[in-house]
Amino acid sequence: MIVTFSIPRISLDTCRFWDICQEKNLSGRFFLRNRLLGKGNNPRKEKEKGCFLFTGAVIWYIAGDMAQTKAGNSVFDRLARSISREERESVLASIRQSLEQDLAPLVSEEIDTPPPLEEQIKSLGLWGKIKLFFLQIFTSETREAIITGWVLAGLRQQVQKIAGDALDARRGIFLGGFADSLEALQLTLHRATPYLDAAATRREELVFHLAADQFPVINGKLLKRTSEEYLSQQEEQNERTLKHDLTRYLEDRIADIPSKSSARIRRALSQADDLVRIGSFPFHSVLGSFSGSAETGDRQCPFDYITHSIERLASDVSSLSDPLEPLALENMVLLSCDQIALDTPEALQKELEAGLAILATVIRGLREFADHYPLVLLVRLIREDPWWNPPDAEYSGNDWLSIYRGKLEERIRRETLRVSLHRQVQDQVLLLEEVVDDRVTRIKGLPDGSDGLFLGHWHLALAGQTFASSLWRNTMSPLRQILNGADFYKSSNRAQFNDTFNEYEKIPDDLAGLEALVMPGGDWGQVLHSDEPLSRRREMADRVDREIEMIITSLQTTLEMMKNLLGGILYSRPGSSYDTIANYGQIGGRRNAELIDELKEIHSALQRLVGVIGEIGALEKRASENDMFLRPAL
Repeated sequence: MIVTFSIPRISLDTCRFWDICQEKNLSGRFFLRNRLLGKGNNPRKEKEKGCFLFTGAVIWYIAGDMAQTKAGNSVFDRLARSISREERESVLASIRQSLEQDLAPLVSEEIDTPPPLEEQIKSLGLWGKIKLFFLQIFTSETREAIITGWVLAGLRQQVQKIAGDALDARRGIFLGGFADSLEALQLTLHRATPYLDAAATRREELVFHLAADQFPVINGKLLKRTSEEYLSQQEEQNERTLKHDLTRYLEDRIADIPSKSSARIRRALSQADDLVRIGSFPFHSVLGSFSGSAETGDRQCPFDYITHSIERLASDVSSLSDPLEPLALENMVLLSCDQIALDTPEALQKELEAGLAILATVIRGLREFADHYPLVLLVRLIREDPWWNPPDAEYSGNDWLSIYRGKLEERIRRETLRVSLHRQVQDQVLLLEEVVDDRVTRIKGLPDGSDGLFLGHWHLALAGQTFASSLWRNTMSPLRQILNGADFYKSSNRAQFNDTFNEYEKIPDDLAGLEALVMPGGDWGQVLHSDEPLSRRREMADRVDREIEMIITSLQTTLEMMKNLLGGILYSRPGSSYDTIANYGQIGGRRNAELIDELKEIHSALQRLVGVIGEIGALEKRASENDMFLRPAL
């Protein structure tokens, strides 16, 4: 398995599985689906036999874990092994049953709306019209108000009959029974908090899960084409051109998405949003509006105290008027799974059964609440508006395509940038070898990303170590002759050279000290190369990164000053800060000419080296600003 050197981001973890599947020439979801079920490649027939696409959700659980494990030790590898037909069937049996029982619409019957006032007036019989006439005379009310009152009276009786002793429709108050029902519903929803929170906070992941399930081939092509591995193989090195071509490819593939798949994703995402919205209902504030206590059984609350809350609950529950999508329920559970702990079919089955059982309980609780309390009728009564209906359901899932496109566009931007930066840093490493006239040398023990540990300044450390192990040695003798034999015109230049030479001389020691710390037996290496939790090792890697930054910053300052001092000695101009030396033509004795040539070569090399290190630093800084790491270029 190829290791990609990038910051592990949850929002893109779901993409990585498909990159790996493409490497292994697998079709992702269908590969594991068929292995688990022991069947062919026809998902339509499997669906007809009751699989409900649960298996597609299993794949995405495996994908999330696979992105975090070493090659050969992933959930993918373990679950892909052959298991018996009985075991495969047992993974799905109970889950199928629970889904079959609870996929009916939450609101089973449509609430009738009374005819308009004009129609009711026209439909009155003779005695009704006479009654209406006299009531207008004796009450001074309009006929519309009188008929509305009649409708509300009938509505009041209907609500009272259905809701029983949970409210007093005549007095307009909720009683303790309604509060008890709200508390029971709150407790039921509380059990589903992990799944509702996952759907609310990890919506982008949910979209990618659904996309991978509904159009796996198109999704796989997009993820492969936008992967770092694929882009790094392209000869075109222009970042803008790569981005343009990939964006056009993205739009072409999106146009190929089947409309049925799009509609199903929209429904599943919308229903997940509806459940999340119901889960965020303000139970505490509503229950706080009741006076009295549960112990004494005298709790009550006027209708108008919680009108808006009841109206919101009625709208939210009414929005679930379509059959529930199993995709929504499955992925809500899978998103919240402990992916590290669930590394066997048995553990996965247990977690999924538990999660889906909880969601099934929530759905049943909502359905029972909606059956016992006709929320739409209740809102009509509270608002004294017999014609009120919940607003037309707005499918929040309509934004799934913009989310999907947006994340892939972000992936294109990031991966083209990553490839471009990596190519540029490779060019700088080659230039570094040319400057020092030697192969690059790395600091032993530094993390290189193979164990999930990344360094933002890895290439700066490479540049520093390469300089210290090659060019630095070749420059010490000529520079020491300047230190010992040069007569500076300016005393300030002499002091600067002395200080700079002292710092220059210590450069290899600073880097050797860092290497000693990060080697497996070093103080820091004992953590970096240990079996301690990844979070602890990443903390240590951050500390190493800060140490590298400090050492290389000091090295750059020293090289810059040495370059300026040598430039003054060799090419000084009147009035410049860095002056030449009085014995320019005599220093080195008979080797004066050779020494001057050596100093010119050193000055040129340091000048180029400062530029290379500065460019590498700028590239790694840009990568860090975009929350990514560059692969070690060797």
